[in-house]
Amino acid sequence: MDRKTRVRKFVLPAILLILATGSFSRIQNSDGVRAIHVFSLIVIGMLLGILLQNLIGLLRDRK
Repeated sequence: MDRKTRVRKFVLPAILLILATGSFSRIQNSDGVRAIHVFSLIVIGMLLGILLQNLIGLLRDRK
């Protein structure tokens, strides 16, 4: 795998994760859980999963 592909696999999800976490922290608290809270947490979890999957794949390829 070339360097550009490896960088793209990590940089794009990392930037999206930073944006999703930042937007989640800006959501104002309310008494109940709104749909946007659930959606934001699902997106954050998916992005973390993608980053972990890419990291594990990279570590397996090096061995």
